[in-house]
Amino acid sequence: MRRLFLFAAGMILLAGCGARQFQPEMLSARYENTLVGAVISVTTHGGYYAEYRLSVQEQEDGTHVAVLAPQSVEGIEALCGGDGVSISYADVSLDAMTPEAPGFTPVDALPQLLRDLRESYPANWGRQRGSEEDAIVLQYFRDFPDGTQGMKKVLLHADTLTPVSAELYLDGQLILTAEIEEFSLTARKPVATAPDP
Repeated sequence: MRRLFLFAAGMILLAGCGARQFQPEMLSARYENTLVGAVISVTTHGGYYAEYRLSVQEQEDGTHVAVLAPQSVEGIEALCGGDGVSISYADVSLDAMTPEAPGFTPVDALPQLLRDLRESYPANWGRQRGSEEDAIVLQYFRDFPDGTQGMKKVLLHADTLTPVSAELYLDGQLILTAEIEEFSLTARKPVATAPDP
C-alpha cells in the first residue's frame, strides 16, 4: 500500500513539474498572429463512422478546408468563417447545415480548435509522457444553448506546442478524433493603421 502511495505521489510531482513549465498564456502568444496550414485525418464515431483526410488552410477571409480522401468526396471544399460554414463543389456553393455545437464536425473541428488555442483558457492541462516524446494535454469544456456539453482533449507537442491529436466529445460520447499529419505556421500580414494626427 505504501509503495502505491509513493508511486502516486511521485507521479503527481512529475506531472506538476511539467505543468509549471507550460502556461496556457503561451498558446495565445504562439498562435494569435499566425495562419495555419495543415493536413489532418479525422475519424467520426458514434452513430456514423467515417474517415476523412482534409487539407486545412487559414487565410485572411477564413479557413479553407478541402477533402483529400476518400475519393468518393474528394474535391469538396468548405469555407469556415465568422458567419458559419459554406460548402462548395465545382461551381456550386451552399451554406452547410452545421449542428448547434460548432467545432464538432470534420470540417470545422480544426478551425474551432485553433480558435480555442488563441482565445480560450483550458479548463485543465498537464504533461503526458510518451515512449517517443512528451505532450501537453489540454481540456476545453463548452456548454451549448441546447444543453449539450462539449469537451475537447487536445495533445500538443511539448516543445513546439503544435497540435498532435484531438478527441472531441458531446455529452460524454466520443464524436470524432483527429490526427494532425502536417502542420505549419506563417505570420499574418500586419494590419495597416492610420498615422497619428
